[in-house]
Amino acid sequence: MKLLVDTANRSNLVCVNLYDWLWEELAKIADVKFWGLGRPGFVHEPLEATIKRLYGNDSPDWIIATAYMLEEERRWMGWKAPPPSKRSWRIATFTSDIHANWMLGTNARGYCQALNDAGWDAVLMLYTHLGMSKRPYSQIESDYYPRNLNAKVFHCPPWASPQVFKPSAEPPLYDGCFMGAFDKKQHPIRTDVWSRLPILGNKKRWRVLLRMRPPGKANVRDIETLKQHGHLVGDAYADALARSRCFVFCNSIYRYPLLKIVEGWMSGTCVLCDEPLTAKRMGMRNEENYLKITLENWADRLNQILKDELRRKEIARNGWETAMKHHTAQVRARQLLDWLEKAR
Repeated sequence: MKLLVDTANRSNLVCVNLYDWLWEELAKIADVKFWGLGRPGFVHEPLEATIKRLYGNDSPDWIIATAYMLEEERRWMGWKAPPPSKRSWRIATFTSDIHANWMLGTNARGYCQALNDAGWDAVLMLYTHLGMSKRPYSQIESDYYPRNLNAKVFHCPPWASPQVFKPSAEPPLYDGCFMGAFDKKQHPIRTDVWSRLPILGNKKRWRVLLRMRPPGKANVRDIETLKQHGHLVGDAYADALARSRCFVFCNSIYRYPLLKIVEGWMSGTCVLCDEPLTAKRMGMRNEENYLKITLENWADRLNQILKDELRRKEIARNGWETAMKHHTAQVRARQLLDWLEKAR
């Protein structure tokens, strides 16, 4: 199968570099060409001109975009696919957060409508269900997107690279860690962890690591630059996870299966988080490969598991096995390619 990955190069950016891990694995099993901001030879031009430039008269089977993400610098805004009857290729776009879209300036319903208006043949979704809409905050049916999107939908939950995230042979440095963004409205458990974990750590003599989300927008958070300024990103972030006994966080009021789950599992730490809406797709099993927490009980659950090292190691090991079996970039690339082949 011939694929054109028409996306910005994000291999040097915090978190969003997971897409480039996927492209790397996809290129090993399919005929893939790359185009987009930050890639060799890129120029701004209509999609049809790119197809002609790279393929002549023999177009790709699928084009993959990440249309409405900040790193694309609005280049897909206003684009609409020609009718399928007038083209030989199909086109898909990835979505990440679906509770709102900053680029489009809209909420969940508006984002869904924009995807329909553009005429994508497929929407590849890190998250398919959500617990809340934003702009403004409001209740919404959790399956709003699957029920209202015109395009075919593939649930492509977060993945990670086992070359980056892996267990450490060194002894743990931290008993409990939290690293990430938080605010009281969207991340109630994270906010409570940030406030109370240091106090609990002092009381119980835990070694605690707390770090906020690194500064900057998604399109400028360069890993090497941030590391030089002391931020735990890239391999430094992965190493901190791997040397933590427990990783505590929440999946937000939107109840997404966040990348943090896979990162924690793959690093060999024991994951404590709330249950996302699509926990079954992630292979999450409470008490087996993670510990389910709430705002009210996270501290007690952390205290209990830190007292039972054999059980903590078993849960962490089960999480690692789940990640390696179901959530590596290699696994996700094969799943995506198989789905695209059937969806043509």
